[in-house]
Amino acid sequence: MEKRIFLSYNWNDTKDVNRLDNLFSRFQIHLTRDIRDLKYNANIHNFMDGIRKHDKLILYVSDSYLRSVNCMYEASQGTCKEKF
Repeated sequence: MEKRIFLSYNWNDTKDVNRLDNLFSRFQIHLTRDIRDLKYNANIHNFMDGIRKHDKLILYVSDSYLRSVNCMYEASQGTCKEKF
């Protein structure tokens, strides 16, 4: 069974993250990303809460990431066992 991997990043880092995503794609490894896997009109917080359903988490940490409330929320969902 294929492992589910969630990629958490700030949109300011999209260019770098796209390169990372392309690298994983070359090895047929799918990374869950909001731009691809979040359905139109879906609740972004439900999507972020779904991080716990993944086997692995990659945090692309940058200054923008650390300054973003949403990124910090998303990161906390990946590190906590219980829902807030």
